[in-house]
Amino acid sequence: MGTLTVDNLNILNKINNPSFAVKKSSDNQALSSLTWTKVTFDTELFDTNGNFASSRFTPTVAGQYYFCADLHHYNSANAATTIRNTALYKNGSVHTHTLRTENSAPGYTIKVEVSAIIEMNGTTDYVEVYARGQFSSGTYTICDDNNNGFSNGNTFVGFRLG
Repeated sequence: MGTLTVDNLNILNKINNPSFAVKKSSDNQALSSLTWTKVTFDTELFDTNGNFASSRFTPTVAGQYYFCADLHHYNSANAATTIRNTALYKNGSVHTHTLRTENSAPGYTIKVEVSAIIEMNGTTDYVEVYARGQFSSGTYTICDDNNNGFSNGNTFVGFRLG
């Protein structure tokens, strides 16, 4: 009878790869012009290691992580928005952000995605999602799934690469 070696099956690597997916589904979140605002996520789709809480991911396993956030930016006023940002913050500071510039008709929603591979220490490092818009009038929000017809429209996902 042979001996089963766990390492040959790569089971240890799979166990130590925390991942999560969350979405914003219960409310619209208003933004002030040119102000970075933390985006809140209220529904966990999954959290394999229990590391996501209070709209923040704090992994307990060190390594390289892939993160992606998709947000729907909306302004109620015509041609009032010139800049839309979605950002990944690491430890309270901007790590990576995406910028979209344009004016749009009222009621027009623009999806702004950001993604990055970020080194995490497995103890104190954390990642959050922030949004910002530059606008001259109207109500500027990150739209929720229910009020604007999007299915899983505002999401934040991450997983350990190794």
